[in-house]
Amino acid sequence: MNNNVFEIISCLVKTLLHDEKLVEDEKKLIDFLQDEGYGLKEINQAFEFIFASSERIDSTDDLLDQKHIKQEAFHKNRVFSLRERFKFDVKIQGVILRLNHLSLIADEELEDLIGQLFKVPNSYINIEYLWESLQQVLDDELRLAFIAQHISEFEVINNLTPEYIN
Repeated sequence: MNNNVFEIISCLVKTLLHDEKLVEDEKKLIDFLQDEGYGLKEINQAFEFIFASSERIDSTDDLLDQKHIKQEAFHKNRVFSLRERFKFDVKIQGVILRLNHLSLIADEELEDLIGQLFKVPNSYINIEYLWESLQQVLDDELRLAFIAQHISEFEVINNLTPEYIN
């Protein structure tokens, strides 16, 4: 791998830290890197290196599962891949991590939720859209009400007036 690829990776990290909006739009990011003087081949190699790294982490997790090495149930940790960190802003990441840490949704439901969020452009992912997606993944009104009470970001969305039954 040549030095330009490492420079591109370094540039991507710096850009992510300073201008997250640029990283969200792949075309703008590629145009930015080309304006910096990097070729498409080098840019492609850098992206392959970054995304192959997250796939290696996933395959390591699969290997540990095959050897029956599992984390303790009370110590659940979900780590976002590089792609997920690019896709979700910090507020959305925080809500997703709290859903997981508080065991408000099952692991499979969490992955379904993240997969569903990946289907839309970044600009649509906000707390309201996260709530709508969560409603589609979970088909349990009682659990949704419980989540709305325990995740403060959802309280604004579900600020319903109490209903009285006669």
